[in-house]
Amino acid sequence: MVNIKDVSEPDISLENFYHFYQTAEGIRNDGYPEWLQLVGLIRDLGKIVYRKGCIKDGTSLDTMSAIVGDTL
Repeated sequence: MVNIKDVSEPDISLENFYHFYQTAEGIRNDGYPEWLQLVGLIRDLGKIVYRKGCIKDGTSLDTMSAIVGDTL
């Protein structure tokens, strides 16, 4: 997950690994429960699908349209 950059979030230049941490830390700083911090850490783990993905079905690292659920 360290080398993945979500193409659906062009305003974030961080790799997903750092974005997971940033999300969980923001949740913690806002005083939400620990279980929600865990959700912040794991919410994008499905993006690992790109390793077996292909451009045709939108699961490649370049497209990600079927992985992230956004309309690109």
